[in-house]
Amino acid sequence: MHEQESQWEKQLWTNILRWALDKISIEQLLEQYQNDYAVAKFALTKPSLVRRVRALNKGQPPDKQVKPYNFVLIGSPTMTSRSGEPIVPLTQFTSTYDKAPYQPFIDAKTGKLHREGTEFYWKKLEKTVEEYVDHPESKFENGNCCGTMRRRHLQADSICYIGKEANELEESIRFGIDEESYVEYRKSERTNS
Repeated sequence: MHEQESQWEKQLWTNILRWALDKISIEQLLEQYQNDYAVAKFALTKPSLVRRVRALNKGQPPDKQVKPYNFVLIGSPTMTSRSGEPIVPLTQFTSTYDKAPYQPFIDAKTGKLHREGTEFYWKKLEKTVEEYVDHPESKFENGNCCGTMRRRHLQADSICYIGKEANELEESIRFGIDEESYVEYRKSERTNS
């Protein structure tokens, strides 16, 4: 499976480069991904994440339940909740990723179970590729252009010490910030006596 995943990624980057070099049109690039969904494998490594999959486990025999450190499949959202928050689809792992959008899923941020019309909540890979190749690069002053980029220069106003949890940015973005994220450390003031 790992070799198969890296081949897919290699082919995607080859196609993006072919488009960037005007060897294929944007339509030809996107056509290759129109029937696929943007699905990623993710490991449930924290108790707070395992608690969110309770609705998927309800009524399932023990051997079919999602357990700590199991993989799940997560998609890019296309729909929003009543409060306007994106609904991030998360479902049980299957080695056939194209089946994921047709399974019951939970909203990764809230744990709410969805059983009907599930494929409409998952972003198509075609749309993900289109957004990627057309997005501005915020690290550069002229990041919305083509050609030689000019790096932005930053000036630090202050320093804030944060915990190792900042390494889990993708997890926090996908699942929402919880009490375990972004620990901030303040410098203690010592008095000399």
